[in-house]
Amino acid sequence: MTSIENRISVHDAQPLDMGKIKPVAVWEQPEELFENFMSAHEAILESRHSTRPDTSKNPAYAAYATVQVGGQVVAEIDNHGFVTTSNRAGAMLGNLPNSAQGVISGPNLAKARAEYLADLLGGEVVMSSTALTQAAFANVPQPKVELDTKAMLSDPLYQNLQRLKQARARYIEGLAPDAAFGSIA
Repeated sequence: MTSIENRISVHDAQPLDMGKIKPVAVWEQPEELFENFMSAHEAILESRHSTRPDTSKNPAYAAYATVQVGGQVVAEIDNHGFVTTSNRAGAMLGNLPNSAQGVISGPNLAKARAEYLADLLGGEVVMSSTALTQAAFANVPQPKVELDTKAMLSDPLYQNLQRLKQARARYIEGLAPDAAFGSIA
């Protein structure tokens, strides 16, 4: 229950007068802020033009094991070590192991997580016929995200980011941004 001291009253809240808000020239901001801004927007741009691979037939993403309690499946673990469980079981998980025998992905991690969950939930690990060894997992080619560079380069966000970089370079040199920069922020 929230105490009265932790509440924020909106009783006296006033709407912002957007006419009084002044635009901020991001290229004039401290280096760290500018870099964080650019990195975030570049990540958005790449995400827009990335195609995730189909992993449905890739053995690295196939089932490693299930954890069963009383004959009921309460968790599924794939060969990467990714865990799928119900919200109810998930609420009891605590901190899953995030490495095993020096690896942070693969059957060694899947095994450690399956055993942890079975112990925690009072169940048993049931191995899948598609479970891999760590060596076999290491030999499976990992699918790659594909970036459509041509589409990305023609995206208006890409063009804006390039103008921001140019404005930043001119600002660092002590020059005013060209009129073409307008009110980019």
